[in-house]
Amino acid sequence: MKKFDVGDQRTELSMHNVVAILPCRGRKEQTQECVRRLLATTNIPHDTNWKLVLVGGYNDEDVVTSIAKQFNVYGLVEKESTLTYWNALQRATDDYEGSHYAILANDLLPAINWLPQAMNKLMNTFPDGNGLVGFNGDGHGDNHSCHFIISKELLLQFGGWPVWYQHNFGDTEFCLRAQEVGRYVKAPYAILFHNHPWISAHDDDEVYQHGRSMFRMDESLFHKRRLNQWKS
Repeated sequence: MKKFDVGDQRTELSMHNVVAILPCRGRKEQTQECVRRLLATTNIPHDTNWKLVLVGGYNDEDVVTSIAKQFNVYGLVEKESTLTYWNALQRATDDYEGSHYAILANDLLPAINWLPQAMNKLMNTFPDGNGLVGFNGDGHGDNHSCHFIISKELLLQFGGWPVWYQHNFGDTEFCLRAQEVGRYVKAPYAILFHNHPWISAHDDDEVYQHGRSMFRMDESLFHKRRLNQWKS
């Protein structure tokens, strides 16, 4: 594992410490633009510190390290050639302590104030900060969010990130479980537009194709886990 802590090393305490995790696989130019826009559109609430962590396997070392250095953010390269989305989140969470974790992707188009809008919605709904707040812009309704912020407390309650899935349905499981315990809300103005190729009538690239190839397997596991009260 290689860890590149080139970001701002602030140590002051704040009420919230958000670790935003961006798993990386290919798409270097797209990832650069996503990171640039994530940083440009984030206005930080006064009681929130945040850091952006890029994470990937060694096949994506160049993507992670070069972009982390270019934008003065954090990078983490693991010894595996590639990581699943959920494994990437878990590795970053193991290395970077936070009160809350935001899950991102390199196919997002962030709108202004995406982070404070989400954190404000979370805190206004759950004053203790314990919950899951979904970003808007994924085409789903109120009860599902592809990308979200989750409190460390709730993440631990769920047993960590859903690494049992290959790619799909981890977000579906977490949103449902958060609703079951009364700890889910979606933030309508915290917008991370999920810019899938089909929206503009483009074909999937190899990263999308690989993820979709795991859909039926992940779907079957999701239904089994749901029937078994989220146990494997």
